[in-house]
Amino acid sequence: MPIRPHYLAAMAATIARASDIAARRSGAPVTVHYESGHRQVIEAATPHRLVRDQGGIVAVEADADTGYSLYAGAACHPILILRSDRGGVEFDIPVRAGSIRVEDALEHSPERAIRHGRG
Repeated sequence: MPIRPHYLAAMAATIARASDIAARRSGAPVTVHYESGHRQVIEAATPHRLVRDQGGIVAVEADADTGYSLYAGAACHPILILRSDRGGVEFDIPVRAGSIRVEDALEHSPERAIRHGRG
């Protein structure tokens, strides 16, 4: 099937919009601290799998404007959120999260519901 001019224009507009959003990301790197002492630095504002062989997460370092969400599994699905917050946090009990999604200040609103685990 040939690419028609109006399809090409729509694709170009979508790509331009996506690159503009990526360029405006303001989130700083997030550092995840594990029980073993291992550190994992997450720099991009996209979902990432977390290391599983280093024990649970004992702390998350992040700037006050950088938000993040920890998920129970490898998929970043809203029903799997363990914690969603901004800035750094230390956990009394290590958290066994499977993935993290870093969000910039534009995406992460303070009114967002925060779930601190399953009851």
